[in-house]
Amino acid sequence: MLVRIAVIHPRFLKGGGVDTVIHEVCKRLHHKYNISIFTTEATFKSHEVQIHLLGDTIKDGYQTRILWTLIHMLTHQGMFKDYSLLWIHSIPLIPAALKIKKRFRVPILFTFHGIRTYPDPRLIIHKLVAKLTLSRVDRVVGVSDFVTREAEEYGAETVRIYN
Repeated sequence: MLVRIAVIHPRFLKGGGVDTVIHEVCKRLHHKYNISIFTTEATFKSHEVQIHLLGDTIKDGYQTRILWTLIHMLTHQGMFKDYSLLWIHSIPLIPAALKIKKRFRVPILFTFHGIRTYPDPRLIIHKLVAKLTLSRVDRVVGVSDFVTREAEEYGAETVRIYN
């Protein structure tokens, strides 16, 4: 059986930390798995994975990219029905991933990169969504001991795998 992985992240840009993690893991796994990346913008070019752009007019900041990705996931759920795994890296995308999981029984892997600790009112949404959803994700991976403990504070059972 062909294992298909849908990696969903608002951007896939050279120089981004999370983006580089996605690129490196996909580079190592593409021999065993069919991997597709769903994103609003990509500067990584890869022969190992398929890149699906979720709109070519999204040029605003990261928060707009998250919102656009979330809306696309909710309005185009069927595009994920034949995947064996949804691999998510952004907390606000978890509710849409949970809808897809419920509808098509596609498990969710969430790589938790932490929530910034400096005061930023936009992060209230991230913290609230983390508290309400992390325990419902099939597997949560923390990228360091610190963020693994942080994810557990939000109710997740977490495995630590360094970047």
